Amino acid sequence: MRSMKSVNKIYLLILGLLFSCEEPYTPVYDPGDTAPILIIEGYIDMSGDSRFKLAQTVPLNAIESTTPVKTAVLAVESENNQNYTLTGTSATGEYTIRHPALSMSTRYRLRVKVAGKEYLSEWVTPYATSAITEIERERTDDGMELFVSTVNGNDNSRYYRWEFEETWKFSAKYVSLLVFDGTEVRLRTPEENISMCFRQEKSSDILIATTEKLSDNVVSKQKIGFIPNLSEKLMYRYSILVKQYSLSKEAYLFWNILKKNSESVGDIFGSMPSELKGNMHNVANSSEPVIAMIEASLPSQKRIYFDSQNIRPPWPTYLPFYIGCESEKVTVGNAANLFRTNPGYIPTYEIFENEASAYPTHYAYTIKRCTECSLRGFLNAPDFWTDND
Repeated sequence: MRSMKSVNKIYLLILGLLFSCEEPYTPVYDPGDTAPILIIEGYIDMSGDSRFKLAQTVPLNAIESTTPVKTAVLAVESENNQNYTLTGTSATGEYTIRHPALSMSTRYRLRVKVAGKEYLSEWVTPYATSAITEIERERTDDGMELFVSTVNGNDNSRYYRWEFEETWKFSAKYVSLLVFDGTEVRLRTPEENISMCFRQEKSSDILIATTEKLSDNVVSKQKIGFIPNLSEKLMYRYSILVKQYSLSKEAYLFWNILKKNSESVGDIFGSMPSELKGNMHNVANSSEPVIAMIEASLPSQKRIYFDSQNIRPPWPTYLPFYIGCESEKVTVGNAANLFRTNPGYIPTYEIFENEASAYPTHYAYTIKRCTECSLRGFLNAPDFWTDND
């Protein structure tokens, strides 16, 4: 699923097409058209704790595309009178409604109160999602393609959406095996690591599919992701967690319109905003536009790992961040003074130029940017991470 910012940009793009012209000009629009539009991203999670992100659009001439809703009241309600409410503030517009696992035998809706206005979704039937049967990868001339497959034996839905989170292990340009402790240069302990890190990234594309026209409710090798050649994601070890959701037909059509508009830049005959029908409305003013499609879902998920050493042909990497990084060397005798007076220098490894001696003659060193990976990632492995398949 696209991020909140991406969804909003799609909406603004559609509006922009209405003002498109062969020659640049400043569009003239009614000030009333710049009224903020509420965007709600998220779903009622049947497994527990539903997360939502709230934002509002801004005028077309603004620098930022959205502003987060920093104060809101949210509630998940059921037809059997269960109610889970959150009143809170959030600098990022992200809110979590705490609740236990919910019953699949009743319908639910979302209620949101923002700036004196009240918004309510339609009642939605929860969907349980079939298990992901396989996540596969395939090497191409341009990189690595990622696919997902599933079989829905219950046939309760023929509409699917996916989102994923990638995590990978990478290193800085130069791995620092040494540390200057203020007195001497010595070997680093594992706890003093500064050069091996992790990064994470969430999917941003709208990933949907339907088996409506197929005899069997089977999704086979649906492409969900792509890792381009030279990406650091496959430098050492890579993991992907894929979440799969069953959708209603209405939700599928909603996401399909967004997807088509995001892929049809400049097509003035594409779907207009009036066709983007969500399932949430202003209680007092049903004509007010709201960008939201609330679903109740029990998603399935699957995680896989793979290592670069098992990729054929071997996977080279290139990181523009490290352009200009160079390694220098200093004699062992002068090292302490160099690192004491230049705290921006980091020793990396020992150099043995005297073959007759078992002791190093020099230390290699570089600047922090070239060896401290925490400038681009985080040092500690996530709780789920394992280096063993």
